[in-house]
Amino acid sequence: MLNVNKKGSLRSSFSPVRVPDGYYMALGDNRDNSSDSRAIGFVPRDEIVGRTKRVVLSFNYDNYYIPRSDRFFKPL
Repeated sequence: MLNVNKKGSLRSSFSPVRVPDGYYMALGDNRDNSSDSRAIGFVPRDEIVGRTKRVVLSFNYDNYYIPRSDRFFKPL
């Protein structure tokens, strides 16, 4: 019997990819629930408009989206 927990989800690993010039690969911090470059593709450089330095809001998806105030304004 296959132990799914040891193997991980389909998004927990992927083959090497080559990111085209002028594009970025965006990865979310919640691997199984992030709509990142593994789902939507590479992000064109001209669509990136800022730089993130701190967490503004953080919600616990597993607990009715209750805010995680201990993460507010923490540096990345």
